[in-house]
Amino acid sequence: MYKMTLQKTLIGAALAAMSVTANAQANMFDGEWHFSVTPYVFLPHINQSVTLDRRNGQEVDASVSLSPSDWWSALNMAFMINGEARKGDWSIFTDYLYSDFGGVKSRARGLGVVDVDARLDLKVSMWTTVGSYTAWRSGASHLDAFAGFRYLGLKDNLSFNVSAGPIGLVNEQSSGDSKYWDFIAGVKGEANLSEDGKWFLPYYADIGTGSDNWTWQAQAGVAYRFGWGNVNLSIRNVSYNFDAHNATMRMTGGQAGLTFVF
Repeated sequence: MYKMTLQKTLIGAALAAMSVTANAQANMFDGEWHFSVTPYVFLPHINQSVTLDRRNGQEVDASVSLSPSDWWSALNMAFMINGEARKGDWSIFTDYLYSDFGGVKSRARGLGVVDVDARLDLKVSMWTTVGSYTAWRSGASHLDAFAGFRYLGLKDNLSFNVSAGPIGLVNEQSSGDSKYWDFIAGVKGEANLSEDGKWFLPYYADIGTGSDNWTWQAQAGVAYRFGWGNVNLSIRNVSYNFDAHNATMRMTGGQAGLTFVF
């Protein structure tokens, strides 16, 4: 009897907690502070082309294509998280991504030969922060217009072998450390997909520019609400075009996250 009473009490408490959290989600525009935190995993196909300086003053062009299946052998470290603080129609959203890859197979040009094999160590740091205002909402759906900035830090270290006459092949390294700040603007929000409001489509899109580059990002997927937050799956693309040497970087792939609301 005691066990049955305890079970009923625990179930009732859990349902009450879920109901309170669900109501908090439904009333995220009630004028009170609401917060969310989303740790996530982003597994993109990374394509990068970059021009690096050699010790002899010459330049070398490197290109790398890293697929998600290569992550497990090349990844040294990764950390990805975003969060939002909202009060009424106003909110602040921030996203941070860091990944460190070592020994990625790549191709290098500009070494006196057409093409040589090389290995690239790549570190990517990306931080986005925007302020937004809800321009439209209907039921569980809403659209926010926002503006803010994105920071991108790229550290490249290229290792390759070059011919040194009678000495034979000599290992050489070229490196680069670039930082970019861009003003961005765009839209984000949620589109309701079910009558109970549990299934919805989260979306995000921005475009921006800095002193010597331009960038855009887009993301869309599907999510399901629970009492504590939601589980979300999406497709995400981040692209950069740099004015110097027509260098580019693109990350495209799937993303999975757990959003906790409080």
